[in-house]
Amino acid sequence: MHDKAGRGWVDAATVPGDRNSGRVENVEEGHEYEFRIVAVNKAGPSEPSDPSKPVIAKPRFRKYFI
Repeated sequence: MHDKAGRGWVDAATVPGDRNSGRVENVEEGHEYEFRIVAVNKAGPSEPSDPSKPVIAKPRFRKYFI
């Protein structure tokens, strides 16, 4: 995970190989993030994937007013 505000790449989550999704915690609302995937097996870690498209952290449940 990379915060576009300036922090470097940090580990966001560890997910078992039989799952294709994970939960990322400790993100700040309104900040923009990019993600990369690194596979780890007996041979060691892979090269990181290309970064994802930027994502802005928003509350999961938000009340909207009209």
